[in-house]
Amino acid sequence: MDEKSLLKSAASPRATAMTGTCWALFTIPITLCIVLVAVVVIVGLPEYYRILAFTQRSVSTVGEVTGSYITTIHERNLREPVSVFHLKYIFRPKGLSTTDGASISSEQIVSLGAYSTLSIGAKVPVIYDPLRPDRCILNFGDPVDRMDSGGILRGYAIAATAIFLFFAFLILLVAVAYLRQKHRVRWWAVAEATIIGEREHLERGWRVVTLTYQFRDAAGNFIQGVRKNIPGSYPDRSDIQERRARFVDTPLVLFDPQKSARNVLYPMALVRLQAR
Repeated sequence: MDEKSLLKSAASPRATAMTGTCWALFTIPITLCIVLVAVVVIVGLPEYYRILAFTQRSVSTVGEVTGSYITTIHERNLREPVSVFHLKYIFRPKGLSTTDGASISSEQIVSLGAYSTLSIGAKVPVIYDPLRPDRCILNFGDPVDRMDSGGILRGYAIAATAIFLFFAFLILLVAVAYLRQKHRVRWWAVAEATIIGEREHLERGWRVVTLTYQFRDAAGNFIQGVRKNIPGSYPDRSDIQERRARFVDTPLVLFDPQKSARNVLYPMALVRLQAR
């Protein structure tokens, strides 16, 4: 017995199951949410601990400028390219000795003023993490005091929360639509329908059809309804023709027994009938 014959013969409440589309609409947002929140955590925690290390145990020393260069970037809202000034420097961590002198080389983006006044060989103040000397910055304007590890943590926490709430909202919308369609399949009455109108149009490059149908409700009244976004005719695409046939071959309508104006052409996108 095919699905529509089963629907006509099954008594309420009917057994239902999620369609593949419904599973996808639940699992894809959940997966994306987990992945994106994990990315925020993976990116945010190292940054948080790096700043925390600087604020708690950074060491000051003096380095030496070894070079400089300029790059240009193109800002979206500016016609002219923007110059970016880079300063290379070297320093020797305190209390660390190796065969090569324990020198650490690094570079940093600086202001035009610092770039113009600091030439090769100039002395520059440097701060670094003694446990990771390669984590270092130029000590211009007391950058440690401007670091806020708590603010960084709050920023990433807000980002993770926003991602979670966004996907939770999407999942809630799918859940509401699923429960609505499940109620219709389980409890609404079933009637045979007749397609009385068909209007085909293009939507995002695909042919889709708006069907107008008519059915007789339990009181004997003729009721009309409309179902949009039915697959159009693609004779060379058997998969699309099969999806279209589910609507137009032996059309069935689910309608509210208390108010037959509330009706929908079967099948549903998120819920299917399940044989007991």
